[in-house]
Amino acid sequence: ADKVVHVDAYNPKYLQKSLNLGLINYEGSYLSWHETDIKHLHDSAQFGLDPEKNFAFIEIEKTKEVCRLEYGNRATIVNTTVLHKGNAQKSNRIIGGLRFVPELNEQDLINMGVINPYKQIEKQE
Repeated sequence: ADKVVHVDAYNPKYLQKSLNLGLINYEGSYLSWHETDIKHLHDSAQFGLDPEKNFAFIEIEKTKEVCRLEYGNRATIVNTTVLHKGNAQKSNRIIGGLRFVPELNEQDLINMGVINPYKQIEKQE
């Protein structure tokens, strides 16, 4: 898993947002987002997982890291349909990921304190 980045699901019927929070030994760990020109990722169905969920991955060397967020003492809303990778700095790191049913909508995110939901952040250079 250290050499790949993934999307949790790209089927819109599955939850696309996760509220992530560092719980134990998360200091120094970060979440990175990636982009690639490759149009077809490895679908986990070829490894026996549920094909409908569309969990998919690609080798990290075929991507470019465009942003990262260091885990701190605040929760983070993550769009799990964008290529990403958890980067643990300690082997016993625990990050909690919460999903909501029904899916969080724009007003829910604003109520949680997200100032500009769905605004694309600028790429790192």
